[in-house]
Amino acid sequence: MRFLFLCLIIICLSCTTTPKRQSTFFGGHIVNPNSNVVILEHNDQLIDTIPLDTNYNFSYEFSPEEESIYTFHHYPESQTIYLNPGDSLVLRVNTLEFDESLSFGGTSSQENNFLIDMFLMNEQDNDLVLSYYKIAPGHFIEKTDSILDLRHQDLKKLNSKAKFTSYFKNIAKLSIDYEHYDMRERYAFLMKKYVPTTFDEFPNQYFKYREHIDFNTTHLTSNFSYMRFLDNFLRNKSIENCDVEDRD
Repeated sequence: MRFLFLCLIIICLSCTTTPKRQSTFFGGHIVNPNSNVVILEHNDQLIDTIPLDTNYNFSYEFSPEEESIYTFHHYPESQTIYLNPGDSLVLRVNTLEFDESLSFGGTSSQENNFLIDMFLMNEQDNDLVLSYYKIAPGHFIEKTDSILDLRHQDLKKLNSKAKFTSYFKNIAKLSIDYEHYDMRERYAFLMKKYVPTTFDEFPNQYFKYREHIDFNTTHLTSNFSYMRFLDNFLRNKSIENCDVEDRD
């Protein structure tokens, strides 16, 4: 199967004999498929339903006007991808370990492998918050700020080699930042629910980031970190508002 995947990459890249492709290619190989199609969406709008062939490969060409984040679905799983006009991007995924097995080749592969790596690290943060919620707020801030700094450093190093576009650098930075904010929101919720007395120890600047967040960032509607942050932010705000009403 890996041989088929590599062959697909070679075929895709061999099509780029001109300085710039006129269309964008997206294809790949699904191991242990759950259905016979892959669905491609942009900003929650269907672009197309792409069939798998008898070898469980798929291929699709279209002509986007600008670089953007897309979502591909293979029921019941989904994941985001980055595409730039003229790209030839291919993926390989095993549905038995969908996110963990997902890998990319071709143009913009570094961007897309970065996105899936970020997603997997963010998933690990779920366990991190659960293990940290019993520690003092000041200690939690130190731990999560350290994680934030390390991820920004990693992005800076990767960008020095990959030379990301300004658009993608912004997407990558925001993914890191919103995951950090989401960890703050989840920790606050757990403390308020299970250790409410400790909530009085929160520094005054703990929620300072809320003051400069854009809650109408339409180009992040497919971003996992951003959407999960919004969910947890709204949950916390609802609790805070209820507390105020109860005091009144």
